[in-house]
Amino acid sequence: MRFESTPSGAESKPEKQVDTPLEHAGRVLSRYEINMNDFRADYPDSFEHDKLLVSEIQRNHDRSRRMDSANEESKGFSEISEALVIDIINNPRSRLFGEGVSVKKCSEFDDLENKKDLVVIFKGDKEKQEADTYLTLDITFSDPLRKIQLMLERMNDRRIGDLKYIRREDGKAGLKDVPHAIAGFDFRTFDELKKLWHAGKYTDLEVHPARFMILEQIRLQAAAYSEYAGALGMADVQKKYKEIEDRISNFQSRFPRRPKDAEFEQDRTFAQLKESVNRRFSSELRTRNI
Repeated sequence: MRFESTPSGAESKPEKQVDTPLEHAGRVLSRYEINMNDFRADYPDSFEHDKLLVSEIQRNHDRSRRMDSANEESKGFSEISEALVIDIINNPRSRLFGEGVSVKKCSEFDDLENKKDLVVIFKGDKEKQEADTYLTLDITFSDPLRKIQLMLERMNDRRIGDLKYIRREDGKAGLKDVPHAIAGFDFRTFDELKKLWHAGKYTDLEVHPARFMILEQIRLQAAAYSEYAGALGMADVQKKYKEIEDRISNFQSRFPRRPKDAEFEQDRTFAQLKESVNRRFSSELRTRNI
């Protein structure tokens, strides 16, 4: 994905970067991560067990990374890409989803046990008594077909995944049947975004084609999952995905300039994800005659 950066001096010069992208990512993730310790009183019977489970999974991951340098490299990519997406959603200078939308890094438990990276929170209109809408995101750079297949299997089992360690707008903990989607980019796009993000060039991030690409990835999935949930009789799940699709479509329509499809469809991860969603869910609907 080729992108021409803003000419020098076109935006305020960012503070001098003295850390590495991975160190910068670590600070962003720490700032926005949901802290399990804030939920000790909510789960008096299972909190300590969950902490032990997290420790055990983490030890296994650490052992695996020490044995395989590729795992360590993958961890670095994951941390930077998650931090990057968090920052371009939350930062007022980029606002990936627009106003009234924020994102948090999922707790260690929901990350390691429930396989949820991030949770996006779409604020409801309080004057209209609208509830908040939630979407969990899995940030990826390879093999979207496997993850799309897993989503299909979950929906066939009438489950799409829960979040245990999250505080709802009513003050209670936990969410059931949280819509889930995948967002990602290939290494070439990742490298472009990483450089802009680490340099603090949010004006460039705001107009980068990958911004629209990420939104389009989520919209495509929300549309497919809503249709499939409806065919399975999962009316509540269908409604949740339809609301997310509509929110993103409405936001996309307000873009001053929609990038041409060719600007981001050359990203291999996007192309694979789009093809996987269309192939797997369309094929399943035809197979089931629904």
